[in-house]
Amino acid sequence: MILRIFGIPTETGVGTHSTNLYEALLRLKLDGVTVEWVSKYDLPKLASIMEMNSENDINIFLFRIPNFTEFIKGKKYFWYVFESTKPSINPNELLQEFDYLISPSKWGRDCLIRHGASSDRVIVIPEGVNIWNYHPYKKSISRKEKIRFLMIGKFETRKGYAEAFEAFEQVLSVRSDVELWIKPDWNNGEESFFVQEFKDEADKYLHMPVTVLSGILTIPQLLSQYQAADYFLFPSRCEAWGLPLIEAIACGTPAICCEFGGQSEYLQAIPGGYISIPYQVAPVECEKWKQDFTNEEGDYGDWAKIDPSLLASIMLEACDKDFSSQAAYSSKIIRSQFSWEQSARLLADVLFEN
Repeated sequence: MILRIFGIPTETGVGTHSTNLYEALLRLKLDGVTVEWVSKYDLPKLASIMEMNSENDINIFLFRIPNFTEFIKGKKYFWYVFESTKPSINPNELLQEFDYLISPSKWGRDCLIRHGASSDRVIVIPEGVNIWNYHPYKKSISRKEKIRFLMIGKFETRKGYAEAFEAFEQVLSVRSDVELWIKPDWNNGEESFFVQEFKDEADKYLHMPVTVLSGILTIPQLLSQYQAADYFLFPSRCEAWGLPLIEAIACGTPAICCEFGGQSEYLQAIPGGYISIPYQVAPVECEKWKQDFTNEEGDYGDWAKIDPSLLASIMLEACDKDFSSQAAYSSKIIRSQFSWEQSARLLADVLFEN
């Protein structure tokens, strides 16, 4: 039997998910099962699989290729991630192509069912964090000259950079011992780059102590950034999973974030172990998003809506508190319950029962 993970070879997002899942499945040493990782861009490999595959195979897709899956035998699963309450692809359309949909969170599963997916064909397999790469060991908990807030995530409206900049400006009007470090560049797997929207937004805040990180960072470099921060700032409006957030929490860095979207799956495991940002649920009002995910209904789902002034007050309160013990507790819980090994075991339970 062959268990294939069809993934994307990037160091962020879905690429990180597919490779970590593949490596964890290998470590399970499943008897009689050959585990393969197949790149979306390996056209010769994809062509050979179209020609030779078996009814006994299990195929897990983290991407779609038109007119490809119809040639694939065996069980077919689609790992479906989306970043508003309205899935960008109709789940019933996907269920004509795949046997099951996998969601990384109960929140995602509820969204899929609400939009028509049959409940017995949607499976929750939480994603994870690489506990060997992201951990709190050797993290300093002593305050430095300036309190550092860190944001990591490609620049787009959904990530909440505008709200973070506005809130940080308000914090600066009260105290000067703060700084904001951000990594807002996009990464295509080979290079990183800044989108024009970030350049336009950043020009408004050149007067503030904001350090901009860029480039494809190594794991040790990312670990160093997470551990050097006093707080990880994550005012994202919606996430399918929130990889930078769970990495920061695993590193023992106190997180400021919303319990909305896919990240609710692991935040619910650490009540009181992060600093919660209150929010309202509001329809998506981002023209770029609507252009990218245009649909006939004109329904783009909902996001969390954050008040920058309220975020500023939360950040100011955090400056006067020591949240290190709660963060250390959260790190232990996250690393014990949400490792990729745990994801692989849960997935294996499902695959070999269906």
